[in-house]
Amino acid sequence: MVGSNCNENTSGRIIADYSGSKEKIVKVWSGIFFVAYAVHVASIKLMGKTVKQRDFTNSLIVIWGAIWVYLWSNNKLEQCWRWLASISRDEGHVEERSRQQPLPEEKVSRRRYHFLDNLKTFLTALVVTFHVFMVFLDKRDEDLLWPLIIGRGRSGGTLDALIFAFCIICQAFFMSTFFIISGFFAASGYEAKGREAFVRQKIKRLLVPAAVCSYILNPMAENIALVAKGVSMRYLPHPLMVWFLYWLFIFCLVYSTFADRPKANSEDSSNIKPKDDIPSTRTRMLYGLSFFGIATLFVVLFFGGRPFYGLPTGLVAVHAYILMFSLGAKAYRNQWFDGKSITYRLDIPVSLIYAFVLIEVICVGYLSTFATRPVVFPNAVFLFAFCGVYNADMNMALLAFFQIHMNKTTSLLKSLSKAAYAVFLIHPFVIVLLTSLYIRFYQVFVDEQFFIMNICGVEDEVCMSESDLSDNGVIAGIVFVLFPTHLISWALGSWLCRLPILREYI
Repeated sequence: MVGSNCNENTSGRIIADYSGSKEKIVKVWSGIFFVAYAVHVASIKLMGKTVKQRDFTNSLIVIWGAIWVYLWSNNKLEQCWRWLASISRDEGHVEERSRQQPLPEEKVSRRRYHFLDNLKTFLTALVVTFHVFMVFLDKRDEDLLWPLIIGRGRSGGTLDALIFAFCIICQAFFMSTFFIISGFFAASGYEAKGREAFVRQKIKRLLVPAAVCSYILNPMAENIALVAKGVSMRYLPHPLMVWFLYWLFIFCLVYSTFADRPKANSEDSSNIKPKDDIPSTRTRMLYGLSFFGIATLFVVLFFGGRPFYGLPTGLVAVHAYILMFSLGAKAYRNQWFDGKSITYRLDIPVSLIYAFVLIEVICVGYLSTFATRPVVFPNAVFLFAFCGVYNADMNMALLAFFQIHMNKTTSLLKSLSKAAYAVFLIHPFVIVLLTSLYIRFYQVFVDEQFFIMNICGVEDEVCMSESDLSDNGVIAGIVFVLFPTHLISWALGSWLCRLPILREYI
C-alpha cells in the first residue's frame, strides 16, 4: 500500500537465499510468538479484559515480535546465544554470520507501476465506503470493533441484508489485495535500498503513523463516540484499521531477514524475461477452496472469531495474508507485471475470470444472508468456501483489469494516489465525527430519544437505541456520512501529504 516506487534497471531481481532456511524460519517465528504470547498474557493480567484494550495490547505484541526479527536479522541474538554457549563449550571455531554489504551506488531509473497506484487508490476508497456502511449494520454481527455503530437496534430487513452483504463482499478480498500490493513494493524497496535503509523506511512509514493513530487519533475518535453516547470520556488507545500497518511491518521485517539483495555483477534485469508462473485457474480454485476457504473457517472456530495478535479473524485470516504478501513479492521477483500484460499469460480468457467473479459475488451475497454467530454448519462451510475462491479470483481480476484499463496517470490520479495513505489513516476519525453529527440531527428533527445509551459495564458495552432507526433514516445517514467523509478525507489527505514535515511518514 505504501512506497510505490520500483527500480527498473537495478542489477538483477531479488531472489531469496534460503540456505539453512528451515532452521532460520523455525527460530525466527518461534521467537516471534514466544515473546508475543508472553506479552499477551502479561498485558491481560495488567490491563484487564476490556476488548479494545486487548486489541491494543495485541498490536503491541506485533511490535515485540518485529523487534525479535530485527535483532535476529542483525545478528544480535545469535551473538548472545554464542556467548552463552561459549560458557559451557568452545565456540571459537564458529564463524560469525557476515553482515550484508551494501551494493555500489549507481544511478538507476525509477519505474512507476501506475495501475498498482490506481488500484491502491480504488481500494482505499472502498475501505472508506465499507466503514461507512459498517456504521449502519444491524445486530447480526456483534463482534465488530468500531467506536460508533448506530444500526444495532434494527431487527433486520431487506436493507439490512443488503448492507451486510456489501460488507461481506468487500471484507472477503480487499485487505488481501492490499497485502499483494504491499508485498510487491516491499520486494522492490528492499532490492533498491538494502536491509538497513529498508527497515528505517518501514519504521518511519509504518510504525510511526500506526503509533500516532493508536495513541492520538483513534482515542480522539473514541471520545467523540462516547460523547455521542452520553458517556463520560476516557483515554483508551487502540489501533482500529492500523492493525494492517503493524502486521505489514512485521511481514517486511521477516522478508528482510530471509532475503538477500542481488550481487552487483548479476545479470541486468532488463534482459531477464518475465516468468510465466502466474497461478492457473486450477491453482486458484484449489487454494481458494482449501487454504483461503475451509482453512480460514477452522481458524475462526479455533480463535472464536477474536483478533489474532491484533489481526481480525473473519472471512480472511493471518495465513491467507502471509500467502498474499508472499505472492506480491514473487510477482516482483518474477516480473509478472513487466512486458506484456498478465492477461496474455493467463490460462483462460480474462473475460471468463470476470464472469466467475460476478457469479461468486452473487453467491457470497446470497450466502451472507444465512451468516450467523456463532458459526452454524453447513451454511458456514459454503460461505467460507465461496469466499475463498472469490478472494483468489477477485484479486486476479482486479490486477488484470487495472493493468489493462488503468495503467496510466494524470494529475488527478497522481494526487489521489499520493493522498491514499493519509486517507487510510484519518478516515476513521472523520467517519466517527460525521456519524455523531448525524445522531444529533436525527435527535433534533426526528426522534429525540434516538441513541440514548446505557453502559452496562466495562467489558459489556451493549449500546442499543430506545427506538429503531428507520430505513429512510439509514439511507439518509449513509448519504450524510459517506459523501462528506470522502470529500473531507481526500482533501485533507492531499494537504497532509504535501506538508514537508510529513512527507517521510505518509
